Amino acid sequence: MERLAPASRPDARRRVFGLDLARALAVLCVLAAHASELLERLVTAPRLAEALAVSGVELFFVLSGFLIGGIIIDGVRRDPRWIAEFWTRRWLRTLPNYFVFLALNVVIFRALYGRWPAFASYLVFAQGLAWPHPQFFNEAWSLAVEEVFYLLAPLLAAALLPLGRTRLHVVVLLLAAAAVVGGARIAYVHAYDPNWDMGVRKVALLRLDALVYGIVAAYVCRRWRLGLGVRAALAAGGFVVAGYAIWLLVIGWVQASPLWRAIFFSELPAGFAALLPLAASFDGASLPRSVIAATSRVALWAYAVYLVNLPVERLLTLFHLEPATPAGAAGYALAFIAITLVWAAATYRWLERPIMERRDRVVAWLGLA
Repeated sequence: MERLAPASRPDARRRVFGLDLARALAVLCVLAAHASELLERLVTAPRLAEALAVSGVELFFVLSGFLIGGIIIDGVRRDPRWIAEFWTRRWLRTLPNYFVFLALNVVIFRALYGRWPAFASYLVFAQGLAWPHPQFFNEAWSLAVEEVFYLLAPLLAAALLPLGRTRLHVVVLLLAAAAVVGGARIAYVHAYDPNWDMGVRKVALLRLDALVYGIVAAYVCRRWRLGLGVRAALAAGGFVVAGYAIWLLVIGWVQASPLWRAIFFSELPAGFAALLPLAASFDGASLPRSVIAATSRVALWAYAVYLVNLPVERLLTLFHLEPATPAGAAGYALAFIAITLVWAAATYRWLERPIMERRDRVVAWLGLA
């Protein structure tokens, strides 16, 4: 998990258990949703699986806004070198994994369907910029949202820096930005009546407000002294708001109502954002060390788990390993989870971590430190 302290060097980072817990829960929701698809012989609950997957990704978005927004809040200045340093650090963190798994998915697609997919737009994250995301490498839609956010956020922060004279001004600007994206989403849905998932949820420019809510939470945590009671009250309100949004999804209201197809994607991340101030204050000291260690490891592997899990499922399909019995389905799902976690741990150990450990040297070599 990225640091919350103002210093941005690896040796100055500190773990925040509550945020690790939120990140671990987010990726486990996604993993559980995909594993449940392999259990159709035992249980069929597609809307529950859908709600798990949606909730996990939305929590990821809000956490990214909270953590990366914190970096922007601490470091923003009207200096092109700062923007270049921000981009360099983010891209070194996210792009190597992404391009490795993009290449893997191209190979798997070729093996499954006997033809090459159209993947040129994926190289610049334009595959779902203002239109529905293609079915190929479908999980990349959320990565496109995040990369567009990483590209635009420091530019907007530097440009609007003179307007943020007071804490209230900054909060108003952030909420206005979220309102602009949310309003554009409502107008888009009203004009085109798109599918709630491919046509709204997975269109990058319509989803940037999810990360803005995380920035709002980060700014409030940094600029106001929030006691435990205030944080708990915010979390209680956020739980109600997010819970209501998830309930609407499970009962099918989001899918059926054009208005809720748009509002849902404001309500759910706003509710999750309200949970983060309390999560950021939770050190987990009362929990067993084994729980803390397991949570931290899953949080560290989360990005790799997200990229690995669907290729695992596709490879199982490629080798015709579908189960024929309920017992086989249960074993199939457990094997899917185990392979995903082992592969993700190896990816973190041998790809992600070595690159992150060299980020400072790259930034210094480029003269951006």
